[in-house]
Amino acid sequence: MSRTNALFCLFLAAVLPLRAEAAPFFYKSAAYDAVYEENLNAETKTVESFTIFFKPTRQIYMTVFPYGERCRADAVVYGQRIYNGTVLPISWEKAAEKNFEDLIRTSKAVWDWDLLLAQQNKTQTRTVLAVEKQIDEKLPDLKLADYKAMSETGKWTDIADGSEYSRALVNSFGFVKWIADGFYRPATGRLMNLNDLVLKHFEEAPNNHWLIKETFRRNPYFGLDWIKNIGLKLNRLSIPDATVDEIEVKSIPFYGFTETAGIHTSALPFVLYWLAAENPSKFYLISYSSPSPWSEDRTLLEHSKTAVAFPTIDYRGLLSVAYYENGIKIPIEQIEERIKDSNISLVGAELLPLFHLPPVKNLSILYR
Repeated sequence: MSRTNALFCLFLAAVLPLRAEAAPFFYKSAAYDAVYEENLNAETKTVESFTIFFKPTRQIYMTVFPYGERCRADAVVYGQRIYNGTVLPISWEKAAEKNFEDLIRTSKAVWDWDLLLAQQNKTQTRTVLAVEKQIDEKLPDLKLADYKAMSETGKWTDIADGSEYSRALVNSFGFVKWIADGFYRPATGRLMNLNDLVLKHFEEAPNNHWLIKETFRRNPYFGLDWIKNIGLKLNRLSIPDATVDEIEVKSIPFYGFTETAGIHTSALPFVLYWLAAENPSKFYLISYSSPSPWSEDRTLLEHSKTAVAFPTIDYRGLLSVAYYENGIKIPIEQIEERIKDSNISLVGAELLPLFHLPPVKNLSILYR
């Protein structure tokens, strides 16, 4: 017996006992980083379907089922089932040969494989890493306080009344502006004017006279208007006539969108993956909305918090997100847990070539 055959027999001796016990069988594609996992019937031990993890993560995969003389398949991307029961022109026997390339070929007419197999170039990733490093270094110098932001003159200011503070005090609105100014000031030589960021773009009057008055007093869409105005400032650096409708993320395949509520937080990882694949040169301003405590029937939404996200898809095809909110950096996995029962609205802006954050410490005012 040749040495090759002997090694093959040893391999079979090791594998066959496992197959008899119906342990999952894994197969890795040579051309792609694709791993097959058979899903066995607990009673008959027969293969009912198999799942293919075609990136080094269990967050992106397809599952193939027998379907008469053909197969049907689902695809899941970061918790969202984007394809469901697609019938493929390939037999179960052929699919079970574990040829991932055949499955791509037979489904590419109806599946967006550019999205499913998306990767980002290293230059784009390095740009985001440089921005992320600069923000991370200055985070310890920021302190939280309600309605505080940096004014056009570089002084920490109360957004409501314009009073100045000696310490680096920000809330989620001021924090987002500070990061955005890191792109805006190198391009214009100045910081954004706070008065320009409070312009209203959307108002919704509830069906209650008391609530109408309270709505306009409280301005529940302040956070949404804030990110829209910042987004317009940044986008108009390259597109002078950019509009709100053009910069707001509204068209999201495989997921719905409503004007006032936006997207549920549970879909944020998928949405950021899709955005990074479609627009790798952009980052995103985010406004959170949740039922207003002033609304008795909980129908009035209030945008009371904002954040910034820098999504990238690395060379392995995995989503990476530098996510900042309220002066801290948050792992994307913790977002849904932190802000339950909330929705998000997003505004996109280009990653400009120059990024330099405004100094955090305000040396022009004596510390109190």
